[in-house]
Amino acid sequence: MDIVILIGSFTVVCLMGMPVAYALGIASILGALYTGIPLEAVMLKVAGGMSGFSLLAIPFFILTGAIMAIGGALTVLFVIERFMTQKFFSEPEPETVSQLTTE
Repeated sequence: MDIVILIGSFTVVCLMGMPVAYALGIASILGALYTGIPLEAVMLKVAGGMSGFSLLAIPFFILTGAIMAIGGALTVLFVIERFMTQKFFSEPEPETVSQLTTE
């Protein structure tokens, strides 16, 4: 019955239009209340799961983007991306199609 409460509350909260992250949190709190787990234990598990090392990735990604924008590497990446998307996702030219069928 615990899983029914958990999945049911998650589904209802998602159908109400709540973001998935909030729906997961609300569903887990409702599931913990139903099973009798104290909310302090739930919050300790949540807080213990977040490490400072993994949270350091966010400012480092921002710093990397700023360095790439200043150094000009970003424009090179955009040129490569534009070339690759035009090469692989454009319509084939008619002579290319005829060359493929005659060979």
